[in-house]
Amino acid sequence: MFIKERDVNFELWSEYNQNVKKQNKISYMWAYIFCIIDITDPKYIKTLFNSHQPHAKLLTFPYGLLSLDGNEALRKRKILNPSFGSLNVRKFIHEIQEKCDNLVKILEKNYIGRIFSIAKILSAFSLDVFLKTSLRVERDFTSDLNNEIFDIFREETYRINRVFFNIPRLFNSNFWIKTKLDKYVEGLMPEIFKNAKIHEIHHEGHFTFFESLLKSEDKMKMQEIQKEIKGLIIEGTGPVAFTSSTIL
Repeated sequence: MFIKERDVNFELWSEYNQNVKKQNKISYMWAYIFCIIDITDPKYIKTLFNSHQPHAKLLTFPYGLLSLDGNEALRKRKILNPSFGSLNVRKFIHEIQEKCDNLVKILEKNYIGRIFSIAKILSAFSLDVFLKTSLRVERDFTSDLNNEIFDIFREETYRINRVFFNIPRLFNSNFWIKTKLDKYVEGLMPEIFKNAKIHEIHHEGHFTFFESLLKSEDKMKMQEIQKEIKGLIIEGTGPVAFTSSTIL
């Protein structure tokens, strides 16, 4: 399933959301392949916020908070203001840093067959944190305290970006990632993932794949790339707005 820029399938999310409610638990739905949304467009963000879909507001946050460039865009346009209530801010910041450290460890240990699930893990992390802290969406961005949280979040996610977000450039397929200064560069997304299906989602957000659905030549390609990238940290070229979709 692809979700292209400005092509949001609210019907699909709504249907899935109803099933989740019937199960009386929180769950996530992921795009099988990455999607990208131009979060620097205030009109598009406003459309999401005004949507009758209750999860549309939450959906916006993984994009903004996992993107350095997008975060700045939200800040400059004064579109968002997270309200944390009685939250112990220092504890929250520590939680962000701790979880980011854990995510980096996951990134370094994961084999290439799971590489595209990392954005899902990142989105799950951001959504989970803000659900716990009762985040509310408002329109003015004025709190210096909130700015401090965003600054630290950006610093931590940039470390993750260096490991993960530039890996797709190693593959040979057409994909677009958003970089700062509103410039687009052609990224590289492996064709092999188009045949991959999620087989299991563990409680900590770790994904395994039903590899029997992959073509034999794709399996060989995965193994070859796995050897090349194992233990390698790829230097980033700049922040990107690049993640998967998530719903409540």
